[in-house]
Order: sequence, then C-alpha cells, then structure tokens
Amino acid sequence: MPRRFTTVAAAVVMLVSLTSIARAQLTHLGFGGGYTAAPNNADESTVGAWNAEAFLLIGAPVIPLGIRPTLFSYGRGTNANAAYGSVVGPERATGGAFDFVLHLGSGPIAPYLIGGPAAVIVSRQLTPSSTTWHNKGLGYEVGAGAQVSLGPLMLFGEAKYFGTSATASRFSNHSVHMIPLTVGFAF
Repeated sequence: MPRRFTTVAAAVVMLVSLTSIARAQLTHLGFGGGYTAAPNNADESTVGAWNAEAFLLIGAPVIPLGIRPTLFSYGRGTNANAAYGSVVGPERATGGAFDFVLHLGSGPIAPYLIGGPAAVIVSRQLTPSSTTWHNKGLGYEVGAGAQVSLGPLMLFGEAKYFGTSATASRFSNHSVHMIPLTVGFAF
C-alpha cells in the first residue's frame, strides 16, 4: 500500500511540474490539419478539401495575448463552380498568416480567439488537364478555438473564416473564401 501511494504521488508531482514547465514556455512549434468547408455565401463550392499548417505560438505566461505566425499553410480541394457552368478542377491555396491569439481563460480546456492578416497564392485549374491559373493576394482570417494542455504537449481544435482577394481565375470578381476546421498539437 505505501509503495502504491508513493508511485501515485510521484506521478502527480511529475504531471504538475510538466504542466508548469509548459505554461512557462514562451514559444511553441505547432502542426495542424483538417477539413475545409466553403461558406454558404461563397459563389463556389469546394469539395473534398483539406488543410495543413505549421506555426509558432509566441506568448508570455502572465498576459492572455500572444502571436501566432503561420510559417506554412496549404489547402487543397476540387472547385465545383455552378456559376460558371459547373466547372470542376483542382484548387490549391498556399500561404501564411500573422495571427493574434487572445486566450479567454485557463484550465483543462482553454478557449481562445484568433485572427489576423494573411498572404496567399491561389492556384486553380478549370479541369485536371487544363492550364493552371495563379494569383497572389492579401487576406484575413478570424476564428475561435480551444486547447488542452497535457504536460508539455498542447492539443487544439479551431474554426476560422478565411477570405482573400486572390482569384487565380479567368473570371473577374471571384474571390476565395473558406472555413478551415483544424485540429493539431504544439510542443
């Protein structure tokens, strides 16, 4: 019985110390990925879309505001655009963002708001064998998420709205909007 108590006590002390180390750490490297949906007001429908990203999370343990520069972001899907004759072809968005993160609390599950400016290159084909059109532009993203800390590892899930003026289309006034639903981890 005393040996079991000692083992449990040692495990609790280690877990608490790892959590304290994670909270005192100022910079985290993170990776995420997930499904990307098209908003209802978009003039297109992107099907089978997914996203992936790598980022730094930089903050101080005493203030709730941090920054999260996205080092690399990639999304891919198939554009099915009924407005232009049911055009179907691959679509890619590559870029980065400089997001601000506002932590709304702490605890086992900590919610946060996220948003900031973004830069993107959109590549689109009308059909899988047609010429690829490219366009670059500035955009923005805003959203919310929650994170769970497990020792030095942070797990997160978030939803963001992303919009840009980059079109990569021969059609005028056709901007790109998407809702990445992302899960991932940072350490």
